[in-house]
Amino acid sequence: MVSVKSLESTDEDSNKLESVKTLDTRPSVDLICVIDNSSSMLGEKIENVKTTLLQLLDMLNENDRISLVLFNSQASLLCNLRTLTSENKQDL
Repeated sequence: MVSVKSLESTDEDSNKLESVKTLDTRPSVDLICVIDNSSSMLGEKIENVKTTLLQLLDMLNENDRISLVLFNSQASLLCNLRTLTSENKQDL
């Protein structure tokens, strides 16, 4: 199970949110996912990671951004922070 929470918004954030008409009034989220893709993650473990990432994409909205980093013996940037437009969600 995955949940995304953010700190309570500041007065400045509240003013910005009032000008944006949306049902989701939480502040935007910048999320960096660091994913272990070493041999120890083969099989069910990596499948669980994939499922969790798909759930995250469903939970986040167009005000949020996500970045993906893979690591085993070295880290590699899979994608920089991207706004989660419909197109970017499909690409991710």
